[in-house]
Amino acid sequence: MFTQKNIKTANFKKAVSFFIGLSLLSANCLNPLNSKVSAMENENFKKNKETNISTNENQVPAIPPLQNNENHQLPLNEENNNENSGQENSQNVNENFQASNEEINKDSQSNQMNNEENQNLANQTNLQNANSSLLETSNSYSSNETSQAINESNVDEEEDIVQTNEDNNEIIATNGESLNFENVFDFSMDEKNNTISIVRVKEFYKNLIKEVSIPKFLNINNQQMKIVSIGNSCAFSNCKELIKIIIPDSVLQIKHHTFKLCDKLTTIVLPNSILKIGSNALYFCTSLETIVLPNSLTTIMYSTFEWCIRLTTITLPNSVTTIKNNAFQGCIALLTIILPNSLTTIKSNAFQYCLTLPTIVLPNSISYIEKFTFNRCENLATIVFPNTVCKIDDCAFENCSKLTTIFPKHLNFIGFNAFANCKGLVDPEIPNSTIMSQGSFCDCNNLLRIIKNQLNRDYQDIFKSCYSL
Repeated sequence: MFTQKNIKTANFKKAVSFFIGLSLLSANCLNPLNSKVSAMENENFKKNKETNISTNENQVPAIPPLQNNENHQLPLNEENNNENSGQENSQNVNENFQASNEEINKDSQSNQMNNEENQNLANQTNLQNANSSLLETSNSYSSNETSQAINESNVDEEEDIVQTNEDNNEIIATNGESLNFENVFDFSMDEKNNTISIVRVKEFYKNLIKEVSIPKFLNINNQQMKIVSIGNSCAFSNCKELIKIIIPDSVLQIKHHTFKLCDKLTTIVLPNSILKIGSNALYFCTSLETIVLPNSLTTIMYSTFEWCIRLTTITLPNSVTTIKNNAFQGCIALLTIILPNSLTTIKSNAFQYCLTLPTIVLPNSISYIEKFTFNRCENLATIVFPNTVCKIDDCAFENCSKLTTIFPKHLNFIGFNAFANCKGLVDPEIPNSTIMSQGSFCDCNNLLRIIKNQLNRDYQDIFKSCYSL
């Protein structure tokens, strides 16, 4: 009879045998799978190795060393098989290495050939470009020669028609070459009257022109045009290399700012045909020393000769009636100026800062000296007033420190600071009827007596800081 204890042991033995059988079955089933996976991994490794050898053209593949593991003992058959396979693998690697070297050499040769071909092509294109540029320059040179020939022929035709000298139609550049008028200037034409005006010098030629002799006529589009005007505004302004200009007698006016800032201009020839010279026409022409103005000129405009610091002598023609504001201001080297009897008006600041001007004679037609007219003429010692002068305005002779003068008999008004700091005044003969303003003789340290009358009460302000009184 089976006891309960025997039944339990029997069941235990059955369970143990079942698990042992199950483990053996799983081992037998998994071994072929593992072998297949390892074989597949080996094949993939070989393929990757071969592809790496063939693709790396620029790098020399390193031969993997054959490893002999002495500690690892295998059966004899397996050792022989491994040695044979190792030799075969090394031979395959060497063959692949040689093949890859051959491919690299072929590629390098092909690259060299391609580089040589590209260089040859580049040289050919450079040669073609050079030839084309030479052709272009030769064509341009020939076209320039033909244009010069055409221009010369036009000039010859113009001279035949106009009968002018070559000297009257010339622009000399800084390098001595002659320039064409149509290239240098912009013009405005009046085709109805066959007249032309020089508007301006083109910007490119501003610092190239040195001497200019303007003709009476120009042929433009086969039409003979008379030059009647120079400058719309700033025609020759800031031409830094211009030293000489001759203007023909066909020109009637020179407009505003025409020769402004031409600081090397030494010679300008003005014809008697000119009726008007615009304001600032010769402003800051710092090299201009003398000028002869045309007899037809009636007005010296605003700042016409302002800061012409080397201008020493100027004679105004008998046609001039008016000198406008600042006309000769800052002409610090001016020694002589002759004012005509036709002159009736001298505006304010006209001769301010004429530091070296020693003497001036006012014509009988002057009755009024405006503000700052001779202010800071520090070397002005003598001024001849006509009896027609009745009013001297504010600061007219201020800081004329050398002035010693006799006042006109009919003077009836002296303005604010009119003779302030005139240290040369000692005993001025001022009419008793003259009205004086505050500071009229301020800082006149050498005054010896005060002119008193019923019209002037505040003498302390009139003769302030006159310590000699």
